[in-house]
Amino acid sequence: MLIKLGAEPSEVKTATRCRKGYWWLSSHLYARYALSTAWLEEQGVPSLLKLWIAFYCKDQSQS
Repeated sequence: MLIKLGAEPSEVKTATRCRKGYWWLSSHLYARYALSTAWLEEQGVPSLLKLWIAFYCKDQSQS
């Protein structure tokens, strides 16, 4: 799936052989490149940054 999303096959091969776990692998560049913010938005994943701004900054805009 990462290759279909644009990650290099050699990097994906390295990732599949890592025993550190999904959370550790998610911080690597190839995962961030393949699972970009634009792709996540297309999939319907809500942006935590947008939610945080909407929740915490709404009071400041009314003053």
